[in-house]
Amino acid sequence: MEVKKNYSELMEEGLSKVEQIHAQLVDSLVELLNRIGQESAAKLIASRFEEQEGEAGQFLNSSQVQAISYYLQLLNLAEEYVANYMRRVREDLLGPSNESGHWANYFKKFAEKGISPKTVREKLATTEVEPVFTKHPTEAKRWSVLRIHRALIEALEQEEHSVTPLEHIQIRESLSVLIERLWFTGELFVRKPGIDEELSNLLYYLTQVLPEVQPLLDANLSFAWSQAWPDEKPLKKEEMPLLHYGSWVGGDRDGHSLVTDETTKHAFEILRKNAIEILRKQLHLLAPKLAFVSSQTPAPDDLHKCLEEFADNEAFQDEEPWRNYVQMLADNLEVRSMESIQASVEKLGSWLEAVGANNIVRFEIKPLLRLMENLGLHLARIDIRQNSTYYEKALIQHLEASSSELASQYSNGNESERIDLLNVELASPRPLVGDTITLPEEATQVRRTLKVVTEKMNRHGPEAVGALIISMTRELSDLLTVYALCKEVGLTRYDGEGLYCLLPVVPLFETYEDLERAPGIMNSFLSHPFTRRSLSAMKKSRVMVMLGYSDSNKDTGILASQWALLRAQQELIAVGEKHQIDVQFFHGRGGTVGRGAGPTHRFLEALPSGALRGGLRLTEQGEVIGQKYNTIPTATSSLEHLVAGTLGSRILNSHCTIPSEKINEVMVLLAEFSQIRYKSLLNADGFMQFYRQATPIDAIEQSRIGSRPSRRTGQASLDDLRAIPWVFSWNQSRYYLAGWFGVGTALNQLEKESPEHYEFICSQLKETPFLRYVFYNVESSFNSADPMWMTAYASLVEDISIRNRFLSNIMEEYETTEKALNKIFKKPLSQRRPRFWKTLQAREAPLQVLHQEQIRLLKKVRSTEKVDEHTKESLLLVVNAIASGLRTTG
Repeated sequence: MEVKKNYSELMEEGLSKVEQIHAQLVDSLVELLNRIGQESAAKLIASRFEEQEGEAGQFLNSSQVQAISYYLQLLNLAEEYVANYMRRVREDLLGPSNESGHWANYFKKFAEKGISPKTVREKLATTEVEPVFTKHPTEAKRWSVLRIHRALIEALEQEEHSVTPLEHIQIRESLSVLIERLWFTGELFVRKPGIDEELSNLLYYLTQVLPEVQPLLDANLSFAWSQAWPDEKPLKKEEMPLLHYGSWVGGDRDGHSLVTDETTKHAFEILRKNAIEILRKQLHLLAPKLAFVSSQTPAPDDLHKCLEEFADNEAFQDEEPWRNYVQMLADNLEVRSMESIQASVEKLGSWLEAVGANNIVRFEIKPLLRLMENLGLHLARIDIRQNSTYYEKALIQHLEASSSELASQYSNGNESERIDLLNVELASPRPLVGDTITLPEEATQVRRTLKVVTEKMNRHGPEAVGALIISMTRELSDLLTVYALCKEVGLTRYDGEGLYCLLPVVPLFETYEDLERAPGIMNSFLSHPFTRRSLSAMKKSRVMVMLGYSDSNKDTGILASQWALLRAQQELIAVGEKHQIDVQFFHGRGGTVGRGAGPTHRFLEALPSGALRGGLRLTEQGEVIGQKYNTIPTATSSLEHLVAGTLGSRILNSHCTIPSEKINEVMVLLAEFSQIRYKSLLNADGFMQFYRQATPIDAIEQSRIGSRPSRRTGQASLDDLRAIPWVFSWNQSRYYLAGWFGVGTALNQLEKESPEHYEFICSQLKETPFLRYVFYNVESSFNSADPMWMTAYASLVEDISIRNRFLSNIMEEYETTEKALNKIFKKPLSQRRPRFWKTLQAREAPLQVLHQEQIRLLKKVRSTEKVDEHTKESLLLVVNAIASGLRTTG
């Protein structure tokens, strides 16, 4: 009789399996390197980085760097595969309800709190989630490399199911072939990818992975429901949560000059074309399954009537009317709306049920209808994002074309005067300028882009368009400006009372100061008659607000940023309640802790009560897309965490017994203490010189890992630098500054000045989702930092006094934070989070070699007036390799 293993034993089994699979893959890599004459690279990898040829100070050759990068990538793939494998093992041995973040785990928690299945059923039916793929420049690997990564995972999955010796041999051979392809492919982008290439990469996930995931998600939910409440009726289709997708590829033009109206139009067309092809393929697969002859299964008269108009088509004969009906649907997708297509498939389902084909309806028709809900005829809704300053320029240019006096009044007016002028314009249906008038660049680009959106909506309805996102929203006038510009291109209508907008106009609050202003701006926005009419016309009982996680962190540090975001959400929820409308938060999270990342279900659990009433939108950026959606098993788990976590957090947060007032009191103090410490570093004389020389920011700015520029306007200032390269550069040099600096000082000061609040943190750290999420993320960032490499990179700073001053400052805070975290967590990381600790340790040896090489190359590049192409390529290759080892860029 087999003895069941506990969680700790299974974790050790998983870690051992990672080592075994990684060793198998690396052996193939070493064999290849020896075979093709790359003995120095083979020796370095085979010795696990203990034998580096050459004298001290000698550079690695490019083959050695590439080999280390692939060594680390193979480790990442082994971990991904084993994570999926061990999750299934745990579900089998420990039960699905013990798998954190999944349906069964949340249903178990609901039952423990006495939450009825009726309540869960009601909440499920109103749960809506939309991940939005942004493709920001944080994916360092070429798409061809990612495709090989997917194939390697799939081969490992096949090996798991192999039985015969020949099958095992064939799988091992296929792995060797894939590693050979990986080596010869090379991972560096030859040039910065264009929008079309980013769209092409995104299409893989939208067409090959996500359509396959939807039925698996529904099956997981239905099974967990039946296990939790076996006496309850199964969930109906209309009671299942809604999952949609969004995209910024082709629509995000904030500081991105390559995104034009033609780009957006092309993105709309490509997404629609692929959505139709997916649906047509599904109908083609369904049609032969319904090859019922009339003598065996007579079709209803209504079905025959639908086929009559195609009677002259030889393809539609009476022998197989069921099959012909599905074929008819497949042939006419382009000319029909999604509503009519869904209605036709629903009719088919009711006809099949009438003849007793209930299982066919359950396993063929209902999943097809769910896929239609999921992808529509657009795959992903495209958001149009632009900066408020750009929109302001465009409006002033419109005003100048209409009246120089109006333009002067607006340009020189204060906020109140601007709103008065905008109100006059929004009350009048006449446009400011006609289509024949030539306008400056900003006005022209805005008009062209919004006209593309107008044409798309007029032809195919509003489903393909997400929202008009205004980044750097700082005043009410920023939002009303977009309303006025929409009026210019036909995106407004008149309802008898006044004009209204056909699309949601959505503020993006990014900086610490903007987050503080957000509730007041939204109160004024929701009070405005134009907004009220627009929401009413769109039949929306909710308003979308986007929150940026990156810039607030860059400006004020991790604790102040997290507090600003928590407080903004609490106050915005209250504003929504005042106006009797739900707030749908759109969370602009990045891939690292410094940009709002962390385990998805833990992030959702940390949201304040009421934050998920209006549904959930969140960004999936760059490298995160590959890590979370690269294969069907990984994507299924990732989306289950997302959708189940949304439902779980929505229900459990309303049953939380820990008062939010206490958390707020603690965070007010921590935010103040940490922000002072963090800003003292950034505002000190010489900081930018230290930062630019102690990190590889110059190399990152020259990299080719995404189409978007690293700076918004091209100015060499901290304010203009995007948060992605900011975090990327600190991570590469192992400071991880954005994820922990200021935390130690804040905790120490809290203990001294308010011991009762400090004690609250220590006693409630595990029980309070928000505190747990924040401090576990801080701990992850902190333990990824390395004082030895901080010191090594600081040696690149030419001015010794600046070097010593900033390094000692950072090291002092590092030591303070280390002691403070050890004190509140009580046990060392290796005991509390052994899997994470082991992951860090497994990467340390190859990363040491890479950091050493990067420092050597940076010294060479910075001391040479004209750098040769080989050295540039070598430096970019090292940047990629370190990113692979850290599993993160920005």
